[in-house]
Amino acid sequence: MPANKAREALEFGPLDLLLLAMQRHLVAIENSAERDLDRVEVQNKTATDAVFLGFHGTVRRLVLAVTMDQAQRSVEIVLIATKRNLDALDFAMNQQGLGQTGTDVGNSVLIAALLHVAAFVLRGTNIEEIRNTPYDARLRAYYESMGFENGERFFLSDSARLEKLFTFVETKYQARGLALARRPLPLF
Repeated sequence: MPANKAREALEFGPLDLLLLAMQRHLVAIENSAERDLDRVEVQNKTATDAVFLGFHGTVRRLVLAVTMDQAQRSVEIVLIATKRNLDALDFAMNQQGLGQTGTDVGNSVLIAALLHVAAFVLRGTNIEEIRNTPYDARLRAYYESMGFENGERFFLSDSARLEKLFTFVETKYQARGLALARRPLPLF
C-alpha cells in the first residue's frame, strides 16, 4: 500500500504540469515591474478544473481558468492578463470591464509566454485542443492571429496552427527584445 501512495504522489496530471511550467517559465519574463509576474498560484483545483493566478506583489495580473475534458482530449480556457496595477480578477469580475481596452488591459508578452508554455505542456499530456470563447470581434481576431480557428479552437496537432502560434509568440517576444529560443525550451 505505501508503494502505491508514493507512486500516486509522483503522478502529475496536465493541470499539475501546467502549474509547474507556469511557475517556472512565466515569472520574471522581462524583469519589468510593469508587466512581469513574481509568482503563479492555483486555486479551486480539482482533477479537471483549475484557476491559475499570476501575481506581481498583491496585484493579480493573470487569471487563467481551465476546464479539462479528458474524453474529448481538450481544455476550455478563460484568460485575462493585465499590466501595471490593474487587477485581472477584479477586472474580470466587473462586467463593464469585458471588452474594454486601455493601457493596462492586456499583456501580450505574458499571453504569448503562457501559450508558448501551454502548447508544450498540453501536447505532452495528450491534450489535442484548446477551446476559447471570445466575447467580442476584436478578441476573436486576436485569437485568430494566434492560430485559433474562428478565434475559438486551437488544434495542438495542426502544424500550420502551431507555426502561426509560434510566429505570434516570436513577434511579441521580439517587440520586447526577447528571443523565441529561450525558456520554456527545454521545458523543465
